[in-house]
Amino acid sequence: MEYKESIEVSFKGQRNYVQGPDIFNKVTDILAQKKIHFLSISMTFNKMARTNIDLYLSDQKDSLNKEHNAYFEVIKDENVSLFGSIVENGDPITSRNEYPEEEIFSLAKINKDSQTISLLETVEYSNTEIIVSLNKRLLQQLYPDKKGKWLFTRFEVSGDITNSYKDMVLILKKNMNFKLTKTEILLDGESVGFIYFSMINQN
Repeated sequence: MEYKESIEVSFKGQRNYVQGPDIFNKVTDILAQKKIHFLSISMTFNKMARTNIDLYLSDQKDSLNKEHNAYFEVIKDENVSLFGSIVENGDPITSRNEYPEEEIFSLAKINKDSQTISLLETVEYSNTEIIVSLNKRLLQQLYPDKKGKWLFTRFEVSGDITNSYKDMVLILKKNMNFKLTKTEILLDGESVGFIYFSMINQN
């Protein structure tokens, strides 16, 4: 299987790059359209995309473009995997969406002792967007004196996380000297995966 699709994306807020959750949502939307059901998906972000993107899908890992902005693996069942990559195609991004992230922050409760953040009310954004924003907020509040920029670098989830929920809780599990942090995601008390962030220095 070999598949390619060009995707138009938007900037968000004042950012000059495509946010990771928007890329993830585009990928899972296309998988759903192609009726590709999966047990789990993991996506790793290697570099920021600043133009529109191309999606590549293959059942052969080695056939993918090596100069990708993001790479993902889809587990369809115990014996079948699909592999994919996201690559900037150079076409300029011409749209921008507002994203009042502070609204999400204002509805979150942080417990520094348990290293958790909970969403107190549902908001009108995708679960992926909310999870990324909450994790950034948790890390900023746990390490207020640490200077640098937090980047969303990896996402590992089981099944469909687009379903509605009553409770969302994130729990910081590991901090590997700020090179990589690992946070568990719970929806209605059930673990659905992990989100990873890294901190880079800003000069």
